[in-house]
Amino acid sequence: MAPSVLTNVFFAACSRALAQANGALAQHYLQSSVRFLLVAMLPCCVLMAVHAEELMRLLYTPTYQVGGRYLPYQLLGFASLAFFDLFCHALMAAGKYRYSVSLSLGLVPLAGGLHLLLVPRLGAMGAALTLMITIGAGTVIAMLLASQQFGTVVRLPTVLRVTAATAGLIAITTYVPLTGLGLFLEWLLALGGYLLLLGLLKELRREDLRAITVWPKAA
Repeated sequence: MAPSVLTNVFFAACSRALAQANGALAQHYLQSSVRFLLVAMLPCCVLMAVHAEELMRLLYTPTYQVGGRYLPYQLLGFASLAFFDLFCHALMAAGKYRYSVSLSLGLVPLAGGLHLLLVPRLGAMGAALTLMITIGAGTVIAMLLASQQFGTVVRLPTVLRVTAATAGLIAITTYVPLTGLGLFLEWLLALGGYLLLLGLLKELRREDLRAITVWPKAA
């Protein structure tokens, strides 16, 4: 739900910036949106992927624990979908509606082909891989198309810092192995460490904290 809200706000802001012929501001909006998705979604997806089977057991009883082996691939697919949606909205804001529509329609035969190829051989794993590969491919193409319109869509330092902080998050969950309801306590501890690392790496800044405190008042 959060990425859907983000793309709606981004689309309106980016369209206005482009209507005012302010390409630099439009690029800033896109880079900021990509940054938000990276910072917010990467640690959540990693936590759920690392503890996939335990999470399935806790939420859906041990009967469905085996589904945890497919969850990481589904998580990657759905996380990619958030970026795919954002880049397609960026293209539409730039007036490139045909790009977004053509790309979305082009993924249908790819998904169908992968389904016929993988599902009969791998079963549920094939379905999860189909989702991941299809959305992943669409996201890469959409990112390249958006880059042609806006320039750089994500800053390399941001990617490196978020990746480093996520590695620290994995380390925390490795050295504090909890199960059951204690898993959520471990996640809170890990996410706290993640935010602290982002602050130390200077990826989270004062303006980010100021936006968090101002947003509830504005709402």
